[in-house]
Amino acid sequence: MKRILKNSTISLFLLLLISCSTTVPVSGSGNISSTKVGTAKQTTIFGIINLGEEATIENAARNGNITTVTTVHYKTTTFPLLSVECIVRGN
Repeated sequence: MKRILKNSTISLFLLLLISCSTTVPVSGSGNISSTKVGTAKQTTIFGIINLGEEATIENAARNGNITTVTTVHYKTTTFPLLSVECIVRGN
């Protein structure tokens, strides 16, 4: 029984390490020239405590002083804390 519990714990830990960070392009326009970059990041601890602002396109554009958004990327990190970052490029 101890062996099964130990193997299950190790397997769960390894599964958590597999998908630590993912970057996904969400949308864009035909205009690929961009001079500014804005980011908005939110981190959640145990699904209860939120740190930072909401990771939205609007907040990222405001942080980068962007009026016209050309590309949007979301970067999600799941280990050790849940963190979502919105990266916006534009003019």
